[in-house]
Amino acid sequence: MSSQDRLVFEEGLHITPFTSVLAASWPILVTLTPESVGLGSNEEATLEFLRIVQALSDTGLLSYEALLIGSDGPILIDATLTARGRAAFSE
Repeated sequence: MSSQDRLVFEEGLHITPFTSVLAASWPILVTLTPESVGLGSNEEATLEFLRIVQALSDTGLLSYEALLIGSDGPILIDATLTARGRAAFSE
């Protein structure tokens, strides 16, 4: 059983595209928006982006410098998977 099998996230949360972008960029820190992880630019995409950031942060899988929320939507600055996150999503 992998670490990911033991993680429980909110049903319907599309975490895989988000973590794929982070895993592909490792070890480079990246700036993310809902559009950059394939969620779109509408209000629902913004809310899902924020739910993903919260879920990954609360479980210790995501590290980031700042989360800015403005009129253009949320921007996650200098984001990366933690060591735990890389292990959980490596398979």
